Amino acid sequence: MRYAILFLILVIELIFSSTVLQIFSFFGSAPEVLLITIMLYSMIFQKKEAIILALAIGVLSDILYGPSLGVNTIAFGLIACIISWMSGQFSRHSIITSILSLIVTVILYYSVIYLLLLLFQNAMPLMIYLRRFNLQYFIINLVFMFVLRYFILKLSQHPAFTSDVLV
Repeated sequence: MRYAILFLILVIELIFSSTVLQIFSFFGSAPEVLLITIMLYSMIFQKKEAIILALAIGVLSDILYGPSLGVNTIAFGLIACIISWMSGQFSRHSIITSILSLIVTVILYYSVIYLLLLLFQNAMPLMIYLRRFNLQYFIINLVFMFVLRYFILKLSQHPAFTSDVLV
């Protein structure tokens, strides 16, 4: 039940981020809602759950919207592994850990995506690729991270998510 609810949230975010948020960008930047949620799952829930959900949504996003098959799957899985390990070293519920994790997540995700696209010979020039990273991009993602963090923390405290028994 827990996996189904968490996966359903990711699917809704995948559809929402690839449709609505692409049309209504904020200051020329669209928030990375799916990426932020994977990061938060990796911080809050167990490592195994986060990796399974990241790989599952990565496959789905590759099939539906990915530039090359396997790119998002590899990037999301790697992020889930690294953020799970990193948040284990620090306080999982700390705001500073969340901010640092967001910075690491964005840098890691776009580095892995660029390297994989370069490997598959689909990459754009690096300077054009780096233009999307500006202060507005990080502020928008930070705001969305705080909102999503609040709701995911509330969801993780729900009795259905605190026990391992299926409801």
